[in-house]
Amino acid sequence: MLHRRLLISALTLIAACALLFYDLGADPLHSWDEAVYAESAKEMVQDGDWLTPHWNHEKFLQKPPLFIWSTALSFKLFGVSETSARAMSALAGVGCVVLTLLIVRLFAAEFTAVIAALILLATPSFYLNARYAMTDVMLTFFMLLTIYAYLRTTENTKWWLLVGVSCGLAVMTKGAGAIPLFVGLLIVIAWKDRAAFRRRDLWLGVGLCLVVAGTWHLTMLVLHGRPFVSDYFSSQVVSRTLRLMDSPEGQYGAFYYIPIVVLGFFPACLLLPLSIPSWLKERRLPIILPLFAATMLILYSLASTKHQWYMIPVFPIFAIIAAPLRKQSLPVYLILIAIGILFSLTNGPSKQTLAIAELSHRASMDAGPLGFYPGFNYGPEILFYSNRQLCANAPEHSMGQLAKCSKPEYAIVAKADILPNSTELARSGDFVYCRVSY
Repeated sequence: MLHRRLLISALTLIAACALLFYDLGADPLHSWDEAVYAESAKEMVQDGDWLTPHWNHEKFLQKPPLFIWSTALSFKLFGVSETSARAMSALAGVGCVVLTLLIVRLFAAEFTAVIAALILLATPSFYLNARYAMTDVMLTFFMLLTIYAYLRTTENTKWWLLVGVSCGLAVMTKGAGAIPLFVGLLIVIAWKDRAAFRRRDLWLGVGLCLVVAGTWHLTMLVLHGRPFVSDYFSSQVVSRTLRLMDSPEGQYGAFYYIPIVVLGFFPACLLLPLSIPSWLKERRLPIILPLFAATMLILYSLASTKHQWYMIPVFPIFAIIAAPLRKQSLPVYLILIAIGILFSLTNGPSKQTLAIAELSHRASMDAGPLGFYPGFNYGPEILFYSNRQLCANAPEHSMGQLAKCSKPEYAIVAKADILPNSTELARSGDFVYCRVSY
């Protein structure tokens, strides 16, 4: 039995690695977040400051650094490239698939666990984000690790130590993005396991969480004081919760995530009517799983700032719920899993991303500040590929203050916005790299 489980785990790991790492660096990094984190990691390696993240060679105090640290380590080991930038997110994606398998094994058959892992791997939104250099899949990994450890506490209270460490690492990955995890855990413990509050190991876990999550934050507070409070807490946590920030999606209101979740989980969402009645009848599903997914959906729906990738942590839970408890419908499951994988593989970069990357490579041959007009949309990609200081007038953007400078001599602009008498140096798609005449 043990050898069979190890073999299945190994095959699941191989399948996840093959799909998530295949041709990982084929496409250029895209703006926004992907190119931001990659650039910050690159500057960390170049400048040697591994404590305070920088972007555009300015202090970048808006995000916790765990994902940036991991990407910088990847750059240090394998060189700066698209593959190295995305490797840690893909690795976290592999971990999510394996953890889904391990979680389901705790309360259902091996068959159900394998199908749940494959459904997650075939979920387009999860697959695509696992191949982007962004924080959300790594956050999802630590959330799943926390849930797995929590479920194991019933057999050994020492698992509370891992609960604490993984909660701290979730905070270090995405700061306030980990709040739904804490809320879900508190609700389920208060509701189903109040005796846990009297256990020494739980409070040791809390202490570990505070150490893991608090050390860097306290250090930043001591080193940078008010700017850290303003950039990290006021700007990112409070402002993103109470008002729209860099998020046109927020205008769609509290129900924005309903279609996002349905479409992001397509076609596996078609399996839910087959599986939910069985789960309800047999009552095997641990309450922490649907409670956590509901908490994620409700809290993020209430926040003003919205992005589709904020929902990535709910997809492993949906994959588990969509998995069958019986083998009768296996052909249907396998067909939909295959469709999901094929759909995921057909996605590619936009023409704008390819054009901007090409012009930014050309711009790397020159020196001095490099502007982009209009707006700030492609700024991070330009900065990463040009290796030149970014200069943009974007006071409305949360990172606009990190790119303020005088009028640059060179710029990448939309063809329709090129200034008269400017000298065109290169052209790609709808964009032009030029020497600017003001």
